[in-house]
Amino acid sequence: MATSLRAPELFNFSSSDLASEWKMWRRQFEYFILATRKDETDEEVIVGVLITLLGVEGLKIFDTFVFTSAGDAKKIKPVLDKFGDHFEPLKSEVFERFKFLRRHQLPGESFDSWIVCLRGMAKGCNYGASVESVLRDQVVLGVADSQTREKLLFEKTLTLAKACDIVRSCEASRAQLSQMSTDLPTRRLDDSVNRLTEKSHKKRIGWCWSTPQRSKHTRWCRTVVR
Repeated sequence: MATSLRAPELFNFSSSDLASEWKMWRRQFEYFILATRKDETDEEVIVGVLITLLGVEGLKIFDTFVFTSAGDAKKIKPVLDKFGDHFEPLKSEVFERFKFLRRHQLPGESFDSWIVCLRGMAKGCNYGASVESVLRDQVVLGVADSQTREKLLFEKTLTLAKACDIVRSCEASRAQLSQMSTDLPTRRLDDSVNRLTEKSHKKRIGWCWSTPQRSKHTRWCRTVVR
């Protein structure tokens, strides 16, 4: 039993989207149980772990559940399903699609993070077989960089896979150009310093004033400066 594994993050009961919050948290919990209690045969123990992780707020909600069978309160799947029914009573396909279509790439957000979020949101939209084309359209419409969008629109046969490759390539190119532009001023400064150093070692001929200590007359002299 790998009890040293970190438990799921605390459930956010104040989230504005409890349905999505619960769906993700439940998956984390199920993987945690699989990793730490895969040999556990007493489901009541797993229910106890669940309620412990959810804390006081979770216990209050659990106490309101009415199960068809009294024994279901000690079985993990019926308990998880009850929590799901509690957090997802107003789930709407239209609203899920609205949130998906509004989810554009945020400033500074990497493409990979964004596309993972889009794929997760699309699961609740019930797009069916058209989900790939919908994701492709959302990548084109929601990508943050306008020049990248222009390249995507230029493609006549744009698939989701090709769109992802183009955005990733543009993202990598921008990062490389940014690094190159950062290095260039340093190189120019180094070149300037080197040129000044070379000049300082060359002989220069100039004129200077020379005033002998014991002479009343000032005279010119021609000196070599090293």
